[in-house]
Amino acid sequence: MFNRYGAAATFVCRLLPAIRQLISIPAGIARMPLGSFTLFTALGAGLWTAVLAGTGFWLGRTAGDITYLELVHRGKAFIDSNLVWVLVAVAAAVVAHVAVSKLVMKKRKENS
Repeated sequence: MFNRYGAAATFVCRLLPAIRQLISIPAGIARMPLGSFTLFTALGAGLWTAVLAGTGFWLGRTAGDITYLELVHRGKAFIDSNLVWVLVAVAAAVVAHVAVSKLVMKKRKENS
């Protein structure tokens, strides 16, 4: 993967749950240069951390001083009132995943 996609694979993999913790192993096996690995790791981890920090900040300002139970009820009410959009988003994510997977597999077959 590293030979084919280069250092960008490190950046993308730092954004993926479960893979981000293990990406160093294949990068080391592929003998990825330490400078490139460090740069793309910092960019990917930095972006992920910024997203999480921004989400936490937004949730903290939105939630204010409400109780956990009230927060759960508000979240449930929000999902109930927007169920159609939640389902559309989930369906779009599934379709995008299938499309990208087929595209990647097609390219692999062509290169084999």
